[in-house]
Amino acid sequence: MVCATVWALLALAHGYDYDFDILNYHFYNGFALVHGRSFVNLQPAMLQSYLYPLLDAVFYVLAHNLAPMTVVAVIAAWQSLAFPLLYRTGIHVLPPGSVFGGRVAVALLVLLGAIAPMSIWEAGSPRGDTITAVFVLAALFLVARGAARGALRPGHAALAGALVGAATAFKLVNGAFALGVFASLLVAFPWYRGQAARRAWFTATVAFAAAAAAAFGLVYGPWAWALMRHLGNPVFPFYNQVFHSPYAVASAYSDPVFALPTWRDKLRLLFVRNSVFAPLDPAGLYDPRMAVTVPLCALALLSAPFREPAASVEQQRLRAAALTLPAFVLVGFVAWLMTFPANRYLSAVDMVAPLACVVALRALWPSPTAATALFGALLIALPLCAYHTEQMYWLPDEHLHDNKHGYFGVRFDQPPGIEHAAVAMLSDQPTAFVIPFFPASTMFARLQGSLLYWNHDFTALNAASPPAARRLVFGNAMGAAICRQLDAAGNAVFLLRLHGLDTPQDAVAMQYFGVADAGGPCTEIANKAAMKLELCPARRLPQPECRGQ
Repeated sequence: MVCATVWALLALAHGYDYDFDILNYHFYNGFALVHGRSFVNLQPAMLQSYLYPLLDAVFYVLAHNLAPMTVVAVIAAWQSLAFPLLYRTGIHVLPPGSVFGGRVAVALLVLLGAIAPMSIWEAGSPRGDTITAVFVLAALFLVARGAARGALRPGHAALAGALVGAATAFKLVNGAFALGVFASLLVAFPWYRGQAARRAWFTATVAFAAAAAAAFGLVYGPWAWALMRHLGNPVFPFYNQVFHSPYAVASAYSDPVFALPTWRDKLRLLFVRNSVFAPLDPAGLYDPRMAVTVPLCALALLSAPFREPAASVEQQRLRAAALTLPAFVLVGFVAWLMTFPANRYLSAVDMVAPLACVVALRALWPSPTAATALFGALLIALPLCAYHTEQMYWLPDEHLHDNKHGYFGVRFDQPPGIEHAAVAMLSDQPTAFVIPFFPASTMFARLQGSLLYWNHDFTALNAASPPAARRLVFGNAMGAAICRQLDAAGNAVFLLRLHGLDTPQDAVAMQYFGVADAGGPCTEIANKAAMKLELCPARRLPQPECRGQ
């Protein structure tokens, strides 16, 4: 209760978040799932329109029915569950009776985990990283407690597996941390003597893996089936070079912003990402926890087979428990690094890092002197780093607090004919958050987006480009579907645009799809994001090029 109150107060001090992704798809995807619009509107939130939407549906229901600051407090209360889970994990993995096994020391290490920049940044935010981290940390707690007690019951192992399976379904990048929890389970095997003990851990491992697979299938399976049915790819649009959905380019759709093409780049990221001794990353992250923790965890695991055999059952349990956190951190970090190394996705590992750091050093060097020095250095360095971190990690983008007009403050007078119209969305900016405030019968399609021209050099095109060039960019099933939707609307077509910010890409898309500004009065759409949105009447051009596709 104390954690929930403190974290809710921090989130309320932040205000509510207007991150790009929240404006683009978190609110819209939840609305689309609840109201059955996921495959009616066509790429309104670009490729993110088709990400797994169940958590977004929870956010949509909260934001639709509660005051904005209440939504922030509710999300923060859920996020705060990570901290008692970390505390109970620390009690089990640190040797009892030592200064580090005491409740005060464990609480301080948990506090250092809580002030990780990603954790602070997302307090009260619906972005999902720290929300799903609760599932991962609950599974890690079950495994660490089982290791400390000498046995992980099959039921507890299955529960841990179900938690990480569900977390991976909610957000696919959590698969990296599911592997980390599985690794923490595996490292306990070598430390238990006797056939019965090892058989018990083998049974737990099988139960964990089976439950993880079953939970992932149950949670993600219906959405995968829907994607396959409508778009021909169960993880649309990702890995489309494998599934070859006609509605997207044959590409993996990996974001080049996070590309680390060489092994040198991957190894260097550990220090560039968050070390005070190396260049800061573009987001201004200033926190050395992973640069210290990952090498210590690797050394602790590599040296484990060369230690003297445990003299007692109690010592076996302590050694097994002490390796669970280093295994989780190391495997989780490496898997994250090899898949999608965006900073905020690592939040679960960032929160565990201070505990794992001290545990790993204790395993490497049992003398309390070294661990005491590291403990003191962390207590000084991490709060200072958090204080000096760029302000973006302390406050959401807009720092909004009022409860007027709902979470997004969308207000406008609906123009005549909008009920059964098709709205053509221009720009590549996050404007899908306004869609839930239109009539349910209004259809939306974004005229230009990454599903249509991924990996093509759009800057070389303009409105005067030959038809063949525009067909190269827009000529797939998504473009044809947008064309059919606009045809079905007849003359009831509107443009949703940012005032005065049409781009050459918009001009190319409008000409290809045969849409032009009708020159009538535009309706301003007020919103708290301070985006100059307007809804303008449009007309179809005769014989648009898209009809030939």
